[in-house]
Amino acid sequence: MNYEIESKLAGEFFQDCLKTLTNKAHDYAQKEDCFSNFKTIAQVCHIKTEKTFLQFLVVKIARLVELIDQGKDAKNESIEDTLKDLANYSCLLALYLRSEKP
Repeated sequence: MNYEIESKLAGEFFQDCLKTLTNKAHDYAQKEDCFSNFKTIAQVCHIKTEKTFLQFLVVKIARLVELIDQGKDAKNESIEDTLKDLANYSCLLALYLRSEKP
């Protein structure tokens, strides 16, 4: 794969990520606070909000390890969808950390 194709495909991948991020924000978070669901989890579990993002990242990584190491076929969510979720959780954590800076 050359750089031109890589750039095109990466653009498509991140556009899909953004679409998923926007759609899930509608379903999971309050309109005024896109981190409200993570804050709720943190409060219920008595952990820092940042840790909730890490928990979701680790769950997705564990899923990938299971699928790849065991050679399983994904039944509900493709490996690419899981990778998009990882990208989105990473993005959300970065945005949350920015929002918490004075």
